Amino acid sequence: MLAIWKLGQSMPRRSLSPRQTRSSRYALLTSTTHCINHRPRVTYGTAHQSAFLGIRIIYWEETPSILDATIAPDDSGAQTNSDTILAHSFPDRWNEQMMNVARKAIEEPRTLSVLLTGRSRKLFSKTILKILENGGLNFDMVVLKQAHPSLGTRFPTTMGFKTGFLTSLLKKYHQATKISIYDDRPYHFRQFKEFGEDFNRNLRDHSTSRSRIKFDCQYVAETHKNLNVLEEIKQVKFMLRRHNKLAQSLDFVQEPPPARLLKRVSKTGYMLSPQTTSGLLERFPARPQRGYINTELFGTCVPIKSGKCDPRELEALGGIGSRVGFETVSYGSYDDCIWAVRVRPTSPDAIISTADETPTVLLSKRAYVPDYYVNRIDNWEDVSPDDPRYLKFTAIIGEQLRLQISVTRIYPSETMVDTKNIYRAAQAILPRSVEK
Repeated sequence: MLAIWKLGQSMPRRSLSPRQTRSSRYALLTSTTHCINHRPRVTYGTAHQSAFLGIRIIYWEETPSILDATIAPDDSGAQTNSDTILAHSFPDRWNEQMMNVARKAIEEPRTLSVLLTGRSRKLFSKTILKILENGGLNFDMVVLKQAHPSLGTRFPTTMGFKTGFLTSLLKKYHQATKISIYDDRPYHFRQFKEFGEDFNRNLRDHSTSRSRIKFDCQYVAETHKNLNVLEEIKQVKFMLRRHNKLAQSLDFVQEPPPARLLKRVSKTGYMLSPQTTSGLLERFPARPQRGYINTELFGTCVPIKSGKCDPRELEALGGIGSRVGFETVSYGSYDDCIWAVRVRPTSPDAIISTADETPTVLLSKRAYVPDYYVNRIDNWEDVSPDDPRYLKFTAIIGEQLRLQISVTRIYPSETMVDTKNIYRAAQAILPRSVEK
């Protein structure tokens, strides 16, 4: 969440210390999710321990190891040039637009810049400070969630913590006249607008001498960046080891077998490189009219077949690892819920086979929409070679493996063990070298 608010003019500048001077006119709050483009695919759901002894289900926000993985081992805060930092510290992970907004606020001599995140101070402080150091972002305040007498000791939600902090800060800087809030969660975006309305309503109802605050809430669309595939698998294995260690420490009549990581082929297709995926998503961004709630991003392959292909069929196409050149042909969507781009081979002699009648790359869709809805798209918009969105790329025939965690269920109230396996799956396109 990013916010900027303007304070009144009457505070005397000369009487303030250098740090106080920075807070006399504006204030800015921001969150790492804006500066860093990263939403890992390894997501297991809400943080809780299952009623049965199963995999501990966690969001990336609940464990620093996922965010740690975005920091290259050789990252160093010794760099000083901002362009060099942006190019090397977090390649392809920075949101340049929000970085520029943050830098301008930090450089403004009469601005108080604050990094505000709902992540736990105990778990994430070292990681976030390292990220800021590597990015050359020297915020005046870095605020993470923890118990505090003025805000309360418990925060049921991240939003409750953020609005509590904003209320406390606005009370301190009572001359504030404007606050601009940027957020990448549609639900939080709406809640901040409601918070602003409620705050001004309370000012009016209590007939205070303080003037109304102008709240400017803006939604910042998420961008799609993945971890390196091998790093992602490493993180899954780390969580699995942690789960098994926890399971062994619990007191059960019958000790459960350890959870295991399994792999199976979920899709065969012409796999796109991360650079190609980013290029397509930047050229053809989804702009849903009903908001971005539960919109998933893809753009990873031109599917050949769901599951594993017959070896003879693959051999006819050139086999695993064969390269095929494609170019974009058209872009379309259906019912404001699914978006895709059609492609064709750049060589007229290329022999290809695809799951769809016309080779298609699924770019994004609502979470509840099945993939086959891509075949319902009928309003295709041509993308000619002179169109700025036009793209040529090379894809590699490969298999998309689904990582599955097999966990034996044990009911706490009974001694019986249900040997049926349950799965929490994470998609990953794995190189041949890591299949075993």
